[in-house]
Amino acid sequence: MKKKLRVSDLITIEETNTWSAGDCITIKAGTGSGKSYFIKNTLYDIAKRENNKILMLIHRSNCTEQFINEIVRDKKNDVIDIKTYQKLEYNEIRTCINDLSEYQYICCDEFHYFMSDASFSKTTDISLDLILTQTFATKIFMSATGDQMKMYINENKNIRL
Repeated sequence: MKKKLRVSDLITIEETNTWSAGDCITIKAGTGSGKSYFIKNTLYDIAKRENNKILMLIHRSNCTEQFINEIVRDKKNDVIDIKTYQKLEYNEIRTCINDLSEYQYICCDEFHYFMSDASFSKTTDISLDLILTQTFATKIFMSATGDQMKMYINENKNIRL
């Protein structure tokens, strides 16, 4: 039986060494293929070694709680912070304060959120624009269904994903 490839099998440490601040990386892989595992393990190890920080953005609060519990349980909250996109949007609207400069990696889980939730939320563009303007961080966009969003960013934001 052929072994199912996981994200961490395909994106090697050597590959991540080619990433630079400001880069936008897209990871398209199905459910259960290890996108989050890659962030919580491989990228964590790299960031820890380099004394860097990771911001992982999640689209739903119930998922956020699960991720936070896993990160705390595994004692990885020294490197990984978890927030919702909505928290970024709220902070930007209410206080105009969203200092993300402490993060060298910004990971956008289920990044199709920006488009799928736009039909009922008028603020998804706020977090998207904020993330895309972070030139000091490598931005990692992950989704199994992000093709439309990737095309939107490429064509309307003039950023190659």
